[in-house]
Amino acid sequence: MIQKILPLLGLAVWEEGSPAFNGSSGAVWGGADVVEYWSLDAGAAGVYGTADHSREYGGYTFYFKDLVNAEKFSDSPDDFIPTWGGFDAWSLSNENHWRADLMGPPCNPTDSWFIYNSSLYCTLSPYLRTLFLKSANVSIGIGNDKWIGFYGSLDAGPINNGCFQTTIAQCQAGNITFHNRNNSARTL
Repeated sequence: MIQKILPLLGLAVWEEGSPAFNGSSGAVWGGADVVEYWSLDAGAAGVYGTADHSREYGGYTFYFKDLVNAEKFSDSPDDFIPTWGGFDAWSLSNENHWRADLMGPPCNPTDSWFIYNSSLYCTLSPYLRTLFLKSANVSIGIGNDKWIGFYGSLDAGPINNGCFQTTIAQCQAGNITFHNRNNSARTL
């Protein structure tokens, strides 16, 4: 059913195993290279990494396209972790059903990512990215307040390694769970 609705909303339908989706990997953002976004032009497609260049951090696995990006991440991981764990920025700041024990507004790290005020964000679609950016400062204030209320800090909370376009229904039902990143037991 969701596969029929997504195109009506202007959203691409990802098939598991396609280059733009690796949700089964368990990697953050389905394996998107969170370092590479910082060198991409706005609107460019996100780049996906591989398990060969992965790093563990806060109990999560991050994939990188090459060793250079993996090492950049290792040197300063908090500089690259997506804001609000990489969940949909528009939904988190504008919808009220997400909470600490039900997190998962899905995002599309392929074509709905953006950098704003030196922070990496993601939304479910380019349309929601546009809506978010129309009132970005207000949305960021609301989102920051919610995230801190949920997890106590902007540097705490879960990181999105399972809520994407193909898993919207499971995320909304709470069938995909995320652990709080452990700030005291991080391995790189």
